[in-house]
Amino acid sequence: MDKRGGFKTERLFCRGIKPEDARIIVKWRGAPENTRFFLNPAPLTLKRHLEWFESYEDDPGRIDFLVTVLRSNENIGTVGLKNAGGGVWEVSYMIGEPSARGNGYASEMVKGACSYAALKLGAAALKAVIHAENLSSIRLAERLGFSPLPVKDGYFKDYFLAVKTNG
Repeated sequence: MDKRGGFKTERLFCRGIKPEDARIIVKWRGAPENTRFFLNPAPLTLKRHLEWFESYEDDPGRIDFLVTVLRSNENIGTVGLKNAGGGVWEVSYMIGEPSARGNGYASEMVKGACSYAALKLGAAALKAVIHAENLSSIRLAERLGFSPLPVKDGYFKDYFLAVKTNG
């Protein structure tokens, strides 16, 4: 899998993450407004991220993208795809820059990632695991056609292991 490639949407360029992106990713992943919705909210250090990156480069079941606004060249977040098995890929996303929220970028980058998963990775379906209190993310997934599944626990809408069939 080529992790250096990427995809464009109308307003965004999403390219494979690189080691030099570590500082901005660690900054975003350390912001309380972001970590409160993470599966693993433990603080991320630069050292831990770079150690993770070494194994990530050899992992054929995962690809993460740095998201940049084409017009301003501002890095605003990340979107990633992880092989969940059986032709299903899990999509995860974060608008790390608070000033970029509310502009439709999350919807645009998730749509682009879903298309990339179908066209480049052969995904038959996609899922998203969303924290029960992350109402913006739940609404986004619903708008994009993801369907809720039965609830598994109280923190994450694992019923919102929303599966979307590509077609």
